[in-house]
Amino acid sequence: NDQAEKPPQQQHGAVIARQCLENPSIKIVERGYPGVLTPEEVTECQRFYKEIKQRNGVHQEIVYSCSDVELEPYTLCRFVRATKFDTDKMLARLEDEAFAERWREAKRADFYPDLEQSLNCSISTLFSQYHFLYCGNAKNGCPVSYMKTDSINTEGLLCLMTVEDTQKFFWHQFVHVFKPLLHKALAKDSNFVRCEAVAVLDLKGASSSQLNADATEVIKHMTGIADYFPETLHCMIIINAASWFSMAWTIIKRFIDPRTARKIEVYSNAEKGKRRLMELIDANQLPSNFGGTGLSTHEEIQGRGKSSVDSRTARQIVKLIHLKKGSDVSRCELKLEHDEVMKIKVYTRSVCTASFSITNNEGQSFVKGNFVDKGDTECTPPRPCCTELASNVKGTVVVEASKMEAISKGSKKKTPPLPMGYFLVVADIEKAA
Repeated sequence: NDQAEKPPQQQHGAVIARQCLENPSIKIVERGYPGVLTPEEVTECQRFYKEIKQRNGVHQEIVYSCSDVELEPYTLCRFVRATKFDTDKMLARLEDEAFAERWREAKRADFYPDLEQSLNCSISTLFSQYHFLYCGNAKNGCPVSYMKTDSINTEGLLCLMTVEDTQKFFWHQFVHVFKPLLHKALAKDSNFVRCEAVAVLDLKGASSSQLNADATEVIKHMTGIADYFPETLHCMIIINAASWFSMAWTIIKRFIDPRTARKIEVYSNAEKGKRRLMELIDANQLPSNFGGTGLSTHEEIQGRGKSSVDSRTARQIVKLIHLKKGSDVSRCELKLEHDEVMKIKVYTRSVCTASFSITNNEGQSFVKGNFVDKGDTECTPPRPCCTELASNVKGTVVVEASKMEAISKGSKKKTPPLPMGYFLVVADIEKAA
């Protein structure tokens, strides 16, 4: 048994023993896992194993991408469980050339280990616009991820990257964040065998308008990459669901695979949602803004931001300026403590110019600049650019943007909607010398 359950690289090509699937040394008493399989499901797992061993390297790479933390019978069950134990359906997914090439492309970049370098922005800046992070473990050992929709700003996120660039983030999360967390869970408990995570989604402050075209495309990229790591969701707890979402969910779940739908729990009552989280996660593992005693997710993000390229940065202020078409001016205020100084920069993918100024408490304007995207807006999505406005700034200042003008005019070529008028102002703050 022990020899059969070792990762595939240690099995010297031996076929998985039927008894290993039927009577594993570590057993999860749930349908679809080793030890709780029907004879037909065991047969499908064995067939999937034989088929994968006969195919080229990329198929084995995908299937066994978690083999250093997951026993082989659980790997096989996880993949065929995703297609209701239909081996042919899973093989068809793996054999799709576009599917395989997407994996190869990410692998060539080593799945983007240095996210800050890949996206050219700090982790704290990224998370200020996309509030998602892993933090702590559930009682069953699974890593837990948290997302707060009231802190998700698609327009701000797309000042930092293109929609296509979000794939780098999701590859990084699966390979360089999720997998190491599984290693830690296994180090704490040698019987931990779940290659799964608990997801917590806080819908407080969410509105249906947030689900725009760009947000939908980001979700498509996320789910597309999740297909390479099937059945890694243990459960999803949705809390603070507004009435419009609760009603929509009763319809949506009719079109979701029943097994997946059973993993998703929706709570509109805040107290009921909190009680459910406490059933799954110990208080010291649960962030304080989700009802526990651990650091809040905001504090976690700020702390992780300190490991950025400029380690001197103590905190950040991030504000989104939107110059609507025809508007003359838009501004934001940045306020520091007496012992702080800041460097101010602007990220944008806007195809429009904007004149920026910074004004201090005395009404003196001491910085001006124009920002123009350098990409080919006719052929490709504009690339993000970052421009530093000022450094060693003290006190309270107002950053003002004005005079928006389109860069490209007169083109009759049909192109996707281009980003216009969004500028993300970032203040990196450190203690004064």
